[in-house]
Amino acid sequence: MSTKSKQPRPWRKWLILTFAIVGITVMILGAFFGILILFFGVIILSLGFFLWLQGVIGQSKQAAPGRLRLDLLTEHINPYDALEEMVDYDEADIGRLDLTNEQIREAAQVLQSARSKDERTATLRLLMAGAQSVPYLRADLHSTNPKVVVTSLMTLRYFDKDAASAVEPVTELLESDNAEIRGHSALLLGKIGSAAKETIPKLISLLQDTDLTVARDAAIALGMIGVKSDEVVKALKSARDAEEPPLQLFSQIGLAHLGAYDEASIAFLTNIVNDRDPMNGIFAVQALGQIGAPAKTAEQSILQLLTHRHPALRLIAAQTLHRFNSTPGPIAKSLVRNLPLRKAEPFIRRDSFNLLKQIIKEVPEVIPQLTKQVSNRDPVTRVMAARLLTEFGPEAIDAAPALLKMMEDQLMTCQYHARQALEKISPSYEDE
Repeated sequence: MSTKSKQPRPWRKWLILTFAIVGITVMILGAFFGILILFFGVIILSLGFFLWLQGVIGQSKQAAPGRLRLDLLTEHINPYDALEEMVDYDEADIGRLDLTNEQIREAAQVLQSARSKDERTATLRLLMAGAQSVPYLRADLHSTNPKVVVTSLMTLRYFDKDAASAVEPVTELLESDNAEIRGHSALLLGKIGSAAKETIPKLISLLQDTDLTVARDAAIALGMIGVKSDEVVKALKSARDAEEPPLQLFSQIGLAHLGAYDEASIAFLTNIVNDRDPMNGIFAVQALGQIGAPAKTAEQSILQLLTHRHPALRLIAAQTLHRFNSTPGPIAKSLVRNLPLRKAEPFIRRDSFNLLKQIIKEVPEVIPQLTKQVSNRDPVTRVMAARLLTEFGPEAIDAAPALLKMMEDQLMTCQYHARQALEKISPSYEDE
């Protein structure tokens, strides 16, 4: 018996075929438009990322304060104030390292070799040696390698008046063919101060230097030397009226150092406080601090800088506001942010620490922040936090557990300062 297979009706065939064609077409179109939308999404996302990256790079190129001239803003540098950046904390222990002449000579030779990897350690050792390093650094000024000469000039700046014996060779470098050497020579003479007053005529001539950086360095150097003669004031006022904004700024700063400012100078510097280039802001704020009480009209503008992303600008703003006798709370909170900066310039943390010590007792609300820093992975920060907590005495009792843990630190320096803090905070504590 044969069975006849059931055949689909003609209209059903066409319906199935239609559905198949429509379904496949929709899938193809969906895939095409999906890929197209995805493609445009990737392009838009890439453009956004590119614009963000361009902004970051632009800020890093333009907004990062240059490290070469920041030490001009500080007093005499003492690398022991807060055990700053010691290469070997155990070797440094608590006191000063006594370096032999041979060790000093070796450190100076490292600078001569211009190996950036060892340069920081060598510079620290030369700073530790104090004025004994000056003859070796002075000898490095005769190097044929420009980088060695610049590094030596920068290191000599840390010695201020103790570098006065280098005035003669540095004066000769003012005539160097290398603009960077001329500029750093001028800055060193400014740090040496009145002992370099014989170089004033040459520094005045540098105000006309073809390199604008050299001219502005000469302007600030004339102010730092501190000789308020008619000749110097006239030269700086003439440079202040120049068309180049950087020279205008640094001439105003030089006049501020000399006390030869007026209301127009204060207004000019106040406008520069929030300049797009933080380095200009740093120097403007520092100059207003030099002026003191008459510049207190700039207080509100400077207060805004306490939350700036650059620690150097936060520090200079805090120092200036302290000179204005501003409320210590915001100043202290800003300075605490500067303590755990492992890669920052040493003076930033040191000066933040020193200013905090002066005002810390008035700001007990920072105790929790300091307690947190007691556990910081950076030994210098741990020591700073412990020393600052000591200032509060029993009021900082909540920090005792963190300090007890710090007593188990591998570094003797950290153990020592944890013990000192505990003795002040909790006199009854027992060292188990």
